[in-house]
Amino acid sequence: MEVPPMSDVLDRSDPALSVPGRVWFLFLYPLLVGVVMMVSGFFAFLGLLYEDTCFAALFLLVMAVLIGGGSAARSWVARRRGVVVRPWEGAVVSAVALSAATVGVCFQAVAGVAWSWLMPVVWCVGLSVVGETVWARFAGRSWWWLSLVAVLVVAAVGVGAVWWADAVG
Repeated sequence: MEVPPMSDVLDRSDPALSVPGRVWFLFLYPLLVGVVMMVSGFFAFLGLLYEDTCFAALFLLVMAVLIGGGSAARSWVARRRGVVVRPWEGAVVSAVALSAATVGVCFQAVAGVAWSWLMPVVWCVGLSVVGETVWARFAGRSWWWLSLVAVLVVAAVGVGAVWWADAVG
């Protein structure tokens, strides 16, 4: 299978790849997910203090809806614009990055490491930037899975740092 040249795969003048489109999926959407994670996680932790698991279940449901809805919207926009050969790649990278951020934040909370309430935002935006940067480098080629590997490696390093901080502190 021959890989088409990059100029045939991406039309750089398309509005979906313009600066507002990139800013939305690179910074604003992960920032929104991080803020919602921060607020809903706060209520989940309060519920768990009183041995009520319904807020924790609601937290996981909200995160699943936000991540799935954002990924579906991104895939729909890319498919509608026809800007990439495989429009689902960016959506998968975004979903994996935000799911890894959710797992990282939950692990950090369960480990009991002292942390700021802004950590969900840092996890979401950081992993999304890593995933989107690597994906943009390999978009349209069959090497897009390297962005998933990069996201999971950075998430594993983050979880390892939390684990180490828990063991030391």
